[in-house]
Amino acid sequence: MLRKSFLAAAISLALATTATAQSPAPETTAPDSITAAVAEFITGNIRQGIDMVMANVADMGLEVDSTAVLELVRQGIGRPVDPEAYRNAARTISETAERLSRTREAAFLDAAAARPGATTDADGLVLETLTQGTGPTVAAADTVVFHYKGVLPGGRVFDDTAGGEPLSTVASGLVPGMTKGLAHMSKGGRYRLTIPSALAYGHRGAGDVIPPDTPLEFTIEIIDIKPHIQ
Repeated sequence: MLRKSFLAAAISLALATTATAQSPAPETTAPDSITAAVAEFITGNIRQGIDMVMANVADMGLEVDSTAVLELVRQGIGRPVDPEAYRNAARTISETAERLSRTREAAFLDAAAARPGATTDADGLVLETLTQGTGPTVAAADTVVFHYKGVLPGGRVFDDTAGGEPLSTVASGLVPGMTKGLAHMSKGGRYRLTIPSALAYGHRGAGDVIPPDTPLEFTIEIIDIKPHIQ
């Protein structure tokens, strides 16, 4: 066969880090030692897999009893894999995470919309004017220079230009919600913009910084607007 099994490939990779240029010594390992080594290798892979899945579950916002999960896994190891049960479990996890995400996002956007002076457009974008600016607003083709602070639900700051250089960029090159929000902002103004996940990074998220399906809140200060010249 041209394609190795997962176990064989993983063992090859693990052993490659300790391989030398010398010819291999004659096989002297006792069979019971080989059995123990294979069992330890499989156990390590299972343990790492469990840790990875549990981390993913936490990232989805799901709360589970890890002790109960591990006990059920221990019981399940002795049973043959049931493809239908596996698919149903994956679907249940996905649907539950999506439902919880929608509930949390709605609460986050509703809280922003309820603040005094906030306005909400048809797409759920929430804008608050903290300090009124002057002059024309930002067009999509304009280069806009602004300071900003980005916050996730729960209050964690994921980006902040305070103390550094402001961002200078063409407005249309940003996430859709930011481009739409900037269209209501003018030079010298300060604003708070709450963006639904669909107008931010959507299902894909942004690396390890912004989880999938996450609404974002930005505080923005417009420093300058440079109109696009045809």
